Amino acid sequence: MIDGKLFQRARKTMRLSQCEVADRTGIAQQTISKFESGKRNVSNKIYNRLLLAVTNEKRDSWALMCQEIWNDGFNAGYQRALSEKAS
Repeated sequence: MIDGKLFQRARKTMRLSQCEVADRTGIAQQTISKFESGKRNVSNKIYNRLLLAVTNEKRDSWALMCQEIWNDGFNAGYQRALSEKAS
């Protein structure tokens, strides 16, 4: 399943509003909102259009954002493992 929260984080990292993404993709802002909030799923085709809209101008920032997300996930998993070990 495609994660709307991950997309939302990417969009916000790029400092784009839902309306700006909607304008770039032709996808309704309401659809983007429902996707980000988990109220609606989107196809891989739509998701790819959304990602292209977010990444087209700032590919370096996208790479940094992906690294940040990976680090956050790694750190959360590491902290969880430490707390389980302590208990």
